Formats: sequence, C-alpha cells, structure tokens
Amino acid sequence: MSPRHVPLFINGQKCDSSSGETFNTYHPGTKEHTGIVESASSADIREAIEAAQAAFPAWERVMAGEKRRILNKAADILESQEYIKKFSESVPQEVGSVSYGGGIEAHVAATQLREAAAQVAQIVGETFPSGRVPGATVIIQKRAYGVILAIAPWNSPVNLAARATAIPLVCGNAVILKSSEVCPRTHELYVDALHEAGLPKGVLNLIHISQEKNPERVREIIAHPLIKHVNFTGSDRVGRILAAEAGKHLKPCVMELGGKAAAVVLNDANIKMAARAIISGAMLSSGQICMSSERVIVQRGVSEALITELTTLAKKLKAGPNGTDSQISGVFNASAAERIIDMLREAENDGAKILVGDLKNDGPYVQPHVVLGYTKEMRAWKQETFGPVFGITICDTVDEAIDLANDTDFALTSSLWTTSLKGLEIASRIRTGSVMINGSTFHPEPSIEIHGVGGSSGWGRYDIDNFTQRRIIIVHPEEVKFPLVDDLNL
Repeated sequence: MSPRHVPLFINGQKCDSSSGETFNTYHPGTKEHTGIVESASSADIREAIEAAQAAFPAWERVMAGEKRRILNKAADILESQEYIKKFSESVPQEVGSVSYGGGIEAHVAATQLREAAAQVAQIVGETFPSGRVPGATVIIQKRAYGVILAIAPWNSPVNLAARATAIPLVCGNAVILKSSEVCPRTHELYVDALHEAGLPKGVLNLIHISQEKNPERVREIIAHPLIKHVNFTGSDRVGRILAAEAGKHLKPCVMELGGKAAAVVLNDANIKMAARAIISGAMLSSGQICMSSERVIVQRGVSEALITELTTLAKKLKAGPNGTDSQISGVFNASAAERIIDMLREAENDGAKILVGDLKNDGPYVQPHVVLGYTKEMRAWKQETFGPVFGITICDTVDEAIDLANDTDFALTSSLWTTSLKGLEIASRIRTGSVMINGSTFHPEPSIEIHGVGGSSGWGRYDIDNFTQRRIIIVHPEEVKFPLVDDLNL
C-alpha cells in the first residue's frame, strides 16, 4: 500500500505544516513506508495554542450534559465498524501489534470516554458559612485550568490518547494533543472521532512533531504562557526531562511513567492461577505495558511448582509477524529488541539462568524469555525491560518477599498471591499505587486510574481533581468591620 498523508488538526481544520516539514513512518517489522506526516513548525504550534485558548471560555461553560453527550457519542463512533476497521489497519501498520489489536484499542478507548463522561457529575463545588466573617458565604468551585498539553505514547495508542484527553476535556479544558511520532495516523483517527461527535473547533488540536524537532518544539509548547498544565505517559527518562521543563515555568503536571511490577507468590498461593496471570501480565502487548509483570518473587516452598507452570505456559507462546502462527507481536523496533537481549545476556553473565528463550532477536521480534535468578544488582532488576520477558527470584520469608518487591524506584502496580486472610495486611506493605491480590499486575480498573506513588513511576492521576483547580469566592455581607480603618472612627 502507498503511504498515507497525515495532516495536522488545528482549530477544527486539517492542514499542512506551514514550514513544509514532514517526516515518515514505517512498519517496525517489515520497514514498509506507512505514512508521510506533517511536522508542526513553531508557527503551527502557536496557532494551535491560540486556537485552544480562544475556544476554552465557551467550552468551559458548555453544560455538563452536553459534554457527556459528545464523549458518549465519540465512544460509539470509536466502536463503529468503520472505525474498528480503520484502527485494525493503522495500529498494526504503525506499532506492529497483532492484527486484532486495533479493534481492542478502539473498545478500550471507548470505555475511557464513557467513564470520563460519567465523571462529569463529580465536577461540583462546595458552599458553607465563613469561619471568619459573620454572615459571609464561602463558595468553592472546581474550574478548568485552561489550555493543557497532552502527550500520548505509542504502546496503547488509542486507549492512552483517550486517557490523555478525555478527563481534561470533561473538566472544561482545551487540549493540545501531541501525537507519538510512531503512530500519528492512529492518533489522527481518534481526534477525527471526537470531532465527528460534535466537539467544537479549537477545543482539541492535534500536532505531530518529527523525532529530530521534538525536544525543541515541546520545550516551546511548555514554555508558552497560555499552556497551564502538562500530562505525559511514557518512559521515566523522558518524564524527568518534561517534569524539569514544566518545573522551570512552575506548571503542574501529571506523569504516568514506567513500571517494574512484582508478582509476589507465597507458599499458600494457587499456583496454577498465579502462573496463568503472570504469563498473561508479562506477555500481553509483548510486555510493552507499564503494568507488565516483570519480576516474580516466589517463596521457596512453591518455587519449583511455579517455575514448572510458568515455563510450560511460556513455551507455548511465539512472537512473530501477523499472518504467522504467532500469538504476540514484535517490540517497538529492532533497537528496543537488542536492548532487551543485552539486558538478559548481562543477567546470564552475572549468574542468572535462562529457562525459556534463545537470547536472540529477529529485528523487533523477541521470543518469550523466563529467567531464573534475578538479583538486585542486575540491570534487568532495576530497569524496565518493556518486552516479553520476566525474571524469577526465590526467597524464604514473607518479609523478605516484601523487601524485594519494594526494592525498586518504580511504584506503579504489583500483585500478591496468597489464600491467607493476612493477604490484605501483607498487600498494604507493598509500596505501589495499586496491589492486586490474586490477580494480574495488568489490571486497568476503568473507574479508578492507575497511578504511581513517586519515583520512576511518576505522580498524579487522570481524574477530576488533577485537571481542575479549586477556586474560592467569598460573598461578604453589607455591613462588615475592617481592622485598622474602623479604629479611626471615620
């Protein structure tokens, strides 16, 4: 197929870059040329921000029911056969996912929009009598920030574009969505659905930026005085850079970054169920999910049984291109695959044992790997692998298992496998934003956004409180005494 042209979307109109700059996208596996993408210039960025600012006051005043209607209609459009077909083409072409990945993405993104639409009822204020001035009334309002920069990733492109924009929009903000340079066509389709649903022009603007221009242009966006808030989903490395840029201008941000999820398996666990959940959580999307199960910490009494179950299941999975007998796709690109294999080779050199896998990559394709003997000194223990691999560490006591689970700079999600009534108390000692008792680390609860509790997993949530400001209005009575001047008897 010939490459698609992917335009910018500014103030309700698709347009080319004012500078004439473009960049190309390619299928990560076949290297097929998939897109010619307009790369936003500084002038285009200013135009998008100014369009958003112009649209913001009216959008904030739109009734809650109308915002809800638009998002629900957009959800229906995303799940239409027309859009499922489009996503089923664009997502595999741009990110190399399995063929059904685009349809799943559309359904999950639609759920994001419906959940956001339902939360519009939470945008309520408070009123109470003043505690300082008799007869005065305090009114607290939840108000939108204004224009928000939302930076969406490639690894779950429709779903995470929806998460980056849905709650901000429902709160009354206008949004600049910066697409991933990997999947701009997919992000364009998402924006199309919102506008087809009736979103007013200027409220959601889409810009693409080439990889070479990304650092410079994103700095410009964050520095622009009309940008009031930043949200980002992606790596902790880039998150630190963006947080520093936002910090220069004292702008709030929500950062959902990496994960190094531990699955803690105790002696009384249901081993078969734990193994199934761990393999699912580690291998879905080729392990390219921030909630992926990357570390398995198992008590010695059940370690042999668990390892048998895990290796049996892992050997049944195969990575490969669409149209083959594979169950999982390739990773981001060949460089990412090589990095994963390098980490595993380092682990093997440091004493770990490869139970499943061949320590090879074929371009972006990495076969499932199960490694025994991760230690805290290994890079594979410390860093996110973001691939279809996980390591197993054996321990003796519950306390040791908890210490190992917490021995990471990541703090996003984890799981605990036990049939003990003490499970709740044990889970509360694991320091992650969410802990799944007898469930997969991959559990995106629709009504409660996952969040890190600091460190390399970031901070903040995609919820009403993080995308509104509390503003206070105090209505004073007619007769009020004012210190100092009333003492003058004037």
